[in-house]
Amino acid sequence: MGKKQLKLKIPSQSDWTGYEQDLDLQDFYKLVYGKKVDDIYYYFKNGVHISRAYELFRSNRKVFQYYIYAFALYLETIGKYDIDAQDGFLRLLLNREEKDPGSVCQIYHNQYNIQIVDEDFDKKSITLSLESTVRNIENRLDKGVIDREIYSDFPELINNVKKLC
Repeated sequence: MGKKQLKLKIPSQSDWTGYEQDLDLQDFYKLVYGKKVDDIYYYFKNGVHISRAYELFRSNRKVFQYYIYAFALYLETIGKYDIDAQDGFLRLLLNREEKDPGSVCQIYHNQYNIQIVDEDFDKKSITLSLESTVRNIENRLDKGVIDREIYSDFPELINNVKKLC
């Protein structure tokens, strides 16, 4: 499958159907509804990625398929060395695809250009895909940024995600 250069579309109210019945999703809705990926990617820092991953896992497909890019953007920018978040990201992709077949594979290769203002207040454009984020995690593992002794299951997680799609 070729890479598609697409524009991300913020989930509509109808894409959030059913969130009212889930307390965790109610909080997630209040936090992110109507916001762009580049407005919320920092919501994954300081260990909060665990809550965000759980919320993404439980979200409707369109909500997941949009806001998973906020998680990826976090890992490609300020969370580059947040190894626990990288682990959570890989596990989320695997678990979500198992729970909702196609929810990850349908978007895995898609590329998006996202504009952010970095920590130096410089505007930059980032081309983002789930595939490139997984590849960058793999590169960090290969370069020794990720300790193979502590994170011994990373190679298997990475290979399982790559096999999915």
